Amino acid sequence: MSNPKPLLPTITMSLGILVGGLIGATSGLFAVSEADVVMCYVLGFLGGAAIGALVGWRWHARRTPEVAHSE
Repeated sequence: MSNPKPLLPTITMSLGILVGGLIGATSGLFAVSEADVVMCYVLGFLGGAAIGALVGWRWHARRTPEVAHSE
């Protein structure tokens, strides 16, 4: 049976998407053109997802170093 993947990076990525999307939406309110609004949303969602996933993997590696380094 294969080793299960940790759930923590998924949770932190989801929270990152939520927070990044809200920040993107807020900064999009001050944009002049529609393209700028879309760019704020995209950067917010993608940046939030990337940062959230990285934080989750780091946190998981610190909590369980023997499991994280064996992959």
